[in-house]
Amino acid sequence: MREFKMKAWLKKENKMVSIIGIDFNYEYIRYTEDDNLFNENYKTAEFKDIELLQFSGAKDKAGQELYEADVIKFNDGIDDIYGLISYDDEDGTYRVSYENITEHLSEREGDFEIVGNIFENPDLHEQLGY
Repeated sequence: MREFKMKAWLKKENKMVSIIGIDFNYEYIRYTEDDNLFNENYKTAEFKDIELLQFSGAKDKAGQELYEADVIKFNDGIDDIYGLISYDDEDGTYRVSYENITEHLSEREGDFEIVGNIFENPDLHEQLGY
């Protein structure tokens, strides 16, 4: 069975949090600020105030989990290339986009390192070319 993990970017607070629970009916999450998923002192945030980011199921060469909106770095044999991870609803797969190219993440599996994400590291937009 595939691992189902998510984290959330709080838009107003500009920070990433660990999710304890998601209520899809009332459209909110419960989260902690200390990464303790068993913390009873959780907070809530509505879907309109967050970006939900799902674990892709892949890990980089150091074993770090790869989520949507992460930026990876890999080498094409000549240069270091930076790519953005996203989910393709039509294909039902994760993809990496770089230099006007989009390919399935499985083409890069394990042969990359995570350098950050576009929310916590806005300077990575320059590396991505936008």
